[in-house]
Amino acid sequence: MIRALTTLTDAITQYSHCKQFRQDSEDCEFPILLAIDKIERKSDQLYFSHDRLEMAEQSFRTFYSKLRLLFNQLYHLKEQQADATILKIHQLFRVQEEIYRHNMDANESLTLYEYDLLKDYCANQFPSLLETLRHKQIDDDFLHEIPYAVESLLDTSTHPNIKYYQRQFILKLFSSLEKLAKDTRDKDWNQRFVELMINHNFNYMGFFNRCCEYLDKQLGEKKTTIEQEMLLHAIDFRLKQTPSDPHLAFDNTRDRLADYLLAYTAKKRIELQQEKELGSSFDLVLASIRTTCNADELKIFFHYFFRSGLFVEKTKREASENFSKHILSKTGIHIRPSQLEKFDKKGLENSAYRIRRILQMILESLNNDFKY
Repeated sequence: MIRALTTLTDAITQYSHCKQFRQDSEDCEFPILLAIDKIERKSDQLYFSHDRLEMAEQSFRTFYSKLRLLFNQLYHLKEQQADATILKIHQLFRVQEEIYRHNMDANESLTLYEYDLLKDYCANQFPSLLETLRHKQIDDDFLHEIPYAVESLLDTSTHPNIKYYQRQFILKLFSSLEKLAKDTRDKDWNQRFVELMINHNFNYMGFFNRCCEYLDKQLGEKKTTIEQEMLLHAIDFRLKQTPSDPHLAFDNTRDRLADYLLAYTAKKRIELQQEKELGSSFDLVLASIRTTCNADELKIFFHYFFRSGLFVEKTKREASENFSKHILSKTGIHIRPSQLEKFDKKGLENSAYRIRRILQMILESLNNDFKY
């Protein structure tokens, strides 16, 4: 298929010379338009001229990559201004993507023009969509993560080449969110929103962290360990039903969001089992302080409080025994001293994130109240 690009390559080279020597660019554009027409006529014929499907697919991918580079070259020559020629080539891309969508390389970079279109689309469409979703009582903590994710994706300093699959993901996600926003039925829209994001595999780590906090909040609202175990079982069942589409992901280098959450619920079940084994006496509960922290978060608090010299005990063993007796997790369970003494940073990232937010709030309040 790449043979179909020879005429277009020559036409763009000729157009570059016209620009360099300030010749009439309209005369130089005509060969480009003729070359595009030739590609439209010949591409199917060249695709089906291959003996094997694998050869045809590879030929298309090479053709598409070369065409993208030529389009970027012409877009630069036109100082990234869209005119009739740019729009015609863009239409050619859309037609090729539709006809050969099963042959597309998901990691192929977007053209510069398509990147500009995507950036404008997000800037123009997303603010009003966000506002509509807020009216449906969807948590702001969830909604905030979407613009953070999209902005990081479109930041060319960190992602110089936006991929084809990423554009497809954003467009499909926004389309689904728009349908949810227009739905007038009486539903638990916060839950529906989370399920939609999981189904679309929005595996952005910030959103995963908010999901973990949401799960912790739901567990904290349960009064007994049995209720918590039942909730985790129901969540696991739902996560295992999540459709698996290898072409649908915010980041296709990471695991699915559903798989990250399944690993997190498995971790929570282990914590519940450990807390059940520890048990607690009635007298200890009366003399204890219940917190909003899970076991990992209490580990972090204990570790850094002990290092800072907050406790009178000289050894970590003595401090952990007293801490365990009087401090309860959000589920009303004492954390074993052996758990508190063991501090392995691996696996504590999400808990450390929440503790950092708590400490930042304390520091801000101190600064405001005492004006240092």
